[in-house]
Amino acid sequence: IPRENEVLPVHLVRLSPKGRELVLTGFSAAGVWSVDTGARIKRFNSPSEGGDFDPIGASFSPDGRFVGAACFDHSVCVVDAQTGRVVWRDSDFAARVFRVVGDPPSDLAS
Repeated sequence: IPRENEVLPVHLVRLSPKGRELVLTGFSAAGVWSVDTGARIKRFNSPSEGGDFDPIGASFSPDGRFVGAACFDHSVCVVDAQTGRVVWRDSDFAARVFRVVGDPPSDLAS
């Protein structure tokens, strides 16, 4: 879990479906953390840090393998929760998207 001097501010925190990880978005702290140990599993680096995306909001897929992310650049990404690799991206939105929510009955994001 991010420490006091590590995050400013936090935009969103979501628990994984099995309750073992947290996805957190915030300036300089987007990533996945272990609930059990508090250790960061994967940091999601922004483009200014050499990364692929800069999420405003995020949510786990129903199986916990992926994170859907709404990004500052008006794109939506699907990211592998363990590797941080972007597996899908769409940036054809006229306005900023703030939230991505998993849909457990259909295993899709809406």
